[in-house]
Amino acid sequence: MKKLLFLYCSLFSVTAIAQLPETRIYTIDISREGRTKLVFGRPLLISKDKGYNNQPFFVDDDRSILYASNNGDGNTDIYKYDMKRKKNKRITKTDEAEYSPRQSLLEDEITCVRVEKDTVTQHFYAYPNSGKRGHLLLPGVTSLGYYTWLNGAEIIGLTLPEPFTLTKYNVLTLKADTLTTAIGRTFQVHGSKLYYVDKSDSEHYKIKIMAKENIRPRKGKLKVEDVTVCETIAGQEDFCITYDGSIWMGKDGKLFAYTTKKTKGIAEKKWIEIADIKQLGIPSFYRLAVNQDMTKLAVVAYVGAKP
Repeated sequence: MKKLLFLYCSLFSVTAIAQLPETRIYTIDISREGRTKLVFGRPLLISKDKGYNNQPFFVDDDRSILYASNNGDGNTDIYKYDMKRKKNKRITKTDEAEYSPRQSLLEDEITCVRVEKDTVTQHFYAYPNSGKRGHLLLPGVTSLGYYTWLNGAEIIGLTLPEPFTLTKYNVLTLKADTLTTAIGRTFQVHGSKLYYVDKSDSEHYKIKIMAKENIRPRKGKLKVEDVTVCETIAGQEDFCITYDGSIWMGKDGKLFAYTTKKTKGIAEKKWIEIADIKQLGIPSFYRLAVNQDMTKLAVVAYVGAKP
């Protein structure tokens, strides 16, 4: 299997579970004109056209997409969309609610955040691809919100409540290390780097790369300052990173990339609009994911106010 890109990690606090937003998932084909211009095709709805459908994640070498969906009976389960066959398959069918599905790097399983029947406890769970007989991975962790795999034994997780804490968990030794606080809901492992949103300044969110010394804290060692990549687009915290290292975000139905642009011969990094998704028929979206070879974009559209 190709190396997975952990593009997108998303759940929400317990207080929001009872008020699931109206969301749906679309995929958009990406092609190139020349060496640099990207062309975005017509959106394809892959989820239900109503209810809660969220948190897309490319798996199976980009042949499928995992996502969370409310099935209409008051619960949320994990589904898989086969992009070649254009068909959905329900993976879990439990009395609990599953969110934030990912492909496990530990076993051939799907991992997720499972909200227990008390609607307060949020566990880190794993299910076989059949969706049956799930098992608990971190028994001492009861308030996991978002997460991403760091390697085959460790995850980076967001701990509730706010201000959110970013923590490294070892699923084998069950050891936990607090990394930083006041973070946003989106963080991604890209190559050997951990990108996250620093929300310590409520008016100026920043995308940062965590220093390796902070990911592997040692007793007696002082914390190293993390590298600031850029400020996010105003008020936004959902991003993904393409294989070539470009950061993408959306706002007001438009897609932006933080990339290099020359102005009067001077090259500088800035947010550049690369697509008007609104013109493609999706007026509002916020969460997004892109596959490994940058030929498919998945976006989460919403109805009404931004979730």
